[in-house]
Amino acid sequence: MAGGLTPQSFLEGATFSRVTEELGSEFIAINLQKILQNPGGNDDLLLRDGDILDIPEEMQTVKITGNVQNPFSVTYEEGKSLKYYIDKCGGFSTDALKRKVYIRYPNGATSTTKSFIVKNYPKVLPGSQIVVPAKPEREGISTQTWLSIASTFSSIAVAIAAVLR
Repeated sequence: MAGGLTPQSFLEGATFSRVTEELGSEFIAINLQKILQNPGGNDDLLLRDGDILDIPEEMQTVKITGNVQNPFSVTYEEGKSLKYYIDKCGGFSTDALKRKVYIRYPNGATSTTKSFIVKNYPKVLPGSQIVVPAKPEREGISTQTWLSIASTFSSIAVAIAAVLR
């Protein structure tokens, strides 16, 4: 009905949104290329009134955010790894949680770094956002807590000494 796709259509970045009473507004990660290749298949969604399908123009950048030295967007280069893009931003910052790096794809889907002996980074696509989370803050033990612990141990030591006499 809309006249079809233009040569500039970026199918990998297509997003689908729907408003329902149960969930309110929701975005649904879709693979439009797969849907168009197999109409009526498992990936195809039944349309409802108010559904919105947005197909952006070709995307040419990758955005790197979070705990890297210099977060910004860089030009997408085919075949380059996630680590390559992080290095273009100066590398990980000292508080980066490297094992939890993930990619948010233009269609809303996400993919995380997997690690079993060797790190396996997800594939980077044009329009992706690489997110490097921070290590959780660890609370140090206060002086008052240390004094409480020492006091408890000395009380236990005095009690044990009294029993052994």
